[in-house]
Amino acid sequence: MGFGLLAVGYMFMLKFGGPYSAFDYLPDIIGYLLMFAGVSKLAVYNRGFRYAKILLVPLIALGGVTLVFDIIAISGISVNSVALSISDMSDSLSLFFCFAYHVALMMGIRDIGRETGLSKIAFRAIRNMTVTVFYYLLSIISDFLPIIEKQRQTFELIMQLFGIFVVFLNVILLLSCYMRICVEGDEDMPIKPSRFAIINRMNARLDKAIKKLERSGEEVREYNESKRRSGNNNKKKKKGKKK
Repeated sequence: MGFGLLAVGYMFMLKFGGPYSAFDYLPDIIGYLLMFAGVSKLAVYNRGFRYAKILLVPLIALGGVTLVFDIIAISGISVNSVALSISDMSDSLSLFFCFAYHVALMMGIRDIGRETGLSKIAFRAIRNMTVTVFYYLLSIISDFLPIIEKQRQTFELIMQLFGIFVVFLNVILLLSCYMRICVEGDEDMPIKPSRFAIINRMNARLDKAIKKLERSGEEVREYNESKRRSGNNNKKKKKGKKK
């Protein structure tokens, strides 16, 4: 449905600088393009995804600007104050649009979770939206917080770790959506075999365990039903004897 592309694209929001601290080995623009492809498939199902698709357009443009400045930084080309101002403005706008994008995306996941009867996914969408919104709000206002220079590095480290936590929290949610939400009519389609034998064995064991639980549940229901019927019959017999 598009959740797989969203999960892969979301991984590009992690920051890996390598030897050049200014350069990100996982450019955001690639992640935004992958997420745009994923959310385009979901836009037909929910307006939250449609809003998310619209909000990804400026993020793709801003991601391109960020990539250009990253290349300039590692090439050693000096830039003037105007270019630096544009770079800072691009970063600030990216944070704002990311904030709005996540609200729209999580609202879409919440709604589709409710529509498909997956209350846990709907709850996790609200939880993730709260955590993610808090992260981006804190990122937006961080420059205005009364933090002295000595504490700034510690604060930035905490924010980086918080950002990694947010990314993985949302990737897990998107993967759970990918595994549990499907297009109508595809509910009973078999799982596509993996190229790795160990994963296929794990899936086979999981299927076997699920079927065993289902059989056990059916046996318990049948036993309770027979017990209930037996109790009703005994009550009828007692009433008959009293008469």
